[in-house]
Parts: sequence; C-alpha cells; structure tokens
Amino acid sequence: MDLNVDALRIRSLCSFAPEYIEALDIRYQGNVVRFLNEGGVWKILDSDGRSANQARMSEFINAFSEAKISSFVWPSHQSGSLSEETELTDAHLAAYGLGAENAITLAFKRYDGATEQVVLGREFSDGLVYA
Repeated sequence: MDLNVDALRIRSLCSFAPEYIEALDIRYQGNVVRFLNEGGVWKILDSDGRSANQARMSEFINAFSEAKISSFVWPSHQSGSLSEETELTDAHLAAYGLGAENAITLAFKRYDGATEQVVLGREFSDGLVYA
C-alpha cells in the first residue's frame, strides 16, 4: 500500500464542468482579457462585444476542466514525512514562475457566482507548466 501523501491528493486542476462557466478573465503582466458566455455564445468584453472563436473557447475551457496534475513539487511529502516547511513564500512562487510579474492567471466564473482561479507559471517540461 502506498502511504505517500502525494498519492492521496486530488489530481484535477479544476473542479468545474465547462457548461457551468459564465465568464473567464485572463491576466498577464497587468493586462486583462475578459470573455463572457451569453446564451452559449462567447464574447470578448472590452472589444465592442465581438464574438470570440466559439470552437477555440470550447476547446480551451474543456482542456482546463479535464487537466490533471502530473506531480507536486511543493510541499512534497514523497518521503512520507510531514515535517517539511509548509509556509508558502514569494520566493517559492517566483522559483516556478508563479510570481505576479510572470504568471498567467485564469479566473473562471460559474453561473452561480462561484469562481475558480488557476495560476500558470514557467514551463516544467515539454507541454507541462507549473500551476
């Protein structure tokens, strides 16, 4: 039996179902792009209400709803010990590209008003990033 704490963690990056997402904000280096789902049609806000590419928006949101965490880097309890430092600092975030100046922040808003945020950092390996 694997007693590794990391093996017991939830691996889903997000907990939402794509059909419940009403809005998406993407933030990077002080810039924000906002999207709103109105009756099943994604619109880009702050751009004269133009429609977004529906297929790309669906693909993007579906990808995040299905994304899985491949491994945990901090805190990691691979040794089975819980004595590792557990306070997250700005230095920890910066090491993975998750500091405010480098990270991409995705804020998903559901129709019921609940929000879920994912912060993306630097590339870990081919096709994988820190989050």
